[in-house]
Amino acid sequence: MAQSTLEYALVLSSCLAIIVSLGVIWHVIRDGALTNQAIRAASHTMGSSLLEFTKDVLSF
Repeated sequence: MAQSTLEYALVLSSCLAIIVSLGVIWHVIRDGALTNQAIRAASHTMGSSLLEFTKDVLSF
């Protein structure tokens, strides 16, 4: 009996951890933090000047 109680507790805590993790990921995506990070990491975003844009185009 004690083994099944432990197994249920482990499964429940695993499911709860997955749900909490998905909630955190959802909030990061919804707030735009993931998109902003991707834009900052992308080398092909348009710069504020023509010189930066030209350097970016020629780097490929």
